[in-house]
Amino acid sequence: MALSHAQILDQQTAQLLANAPTDFAAKFAVQAIAPVLKTIALELRHTHYYIIQNQKNGSWALSNLSHRQMPELAKNVVYAYSDRTDANTIRLKQMPQDTVCQGVDLIFLLFQLVSMKEVDSLILFEQPTNTNQGTEIVRAEIQQLWQTQVQKMRQHLA
Repeated sequence: MALSHAQILDQQTAQLLANAPTDFAAKFAVQAIAPVLKTIALELRHTHYYIIQNQKNGSWALSNLSHRQMPELAKNVVYAYSDRTDANTIRLKQMPQDTVCQGVDLIFLLFQLVSMKEVDSLILFEQPTNTNQGTEIVRAEIQQLWQTQVQKMRQHLA
């Protein structure tokens, strides 16, 4: 019997918590963000996405987007694809040869986004073969939700 979307996300969240550092502050931070990430993940269609990354150092491929009328509104994004074929097509057309297409669990993808200060947003392409319309996850919004969760947990502990 196949696992449901929520069950897969539960497994991914449990894995994130199990791999958290053992010091109290880091473990507390991961425990605080885990429900935030799961809430966001439940709104998305897939539990696994493909990103393009540098083969040598593992860094994710960044794309700089700028507003046509206001170029000062530029932002750095990482694209995540629901289908490996879409990711590979983009990689082969637009990226350097030393890039690869890497599958990533959604909870881990969102967790990594929070720590990547050079990334403003994650753009997820939910439908295979449609790379014109994506769902944007803004890093600053996740961080704000995380801070709210940390405050709630601290109040509960006090």
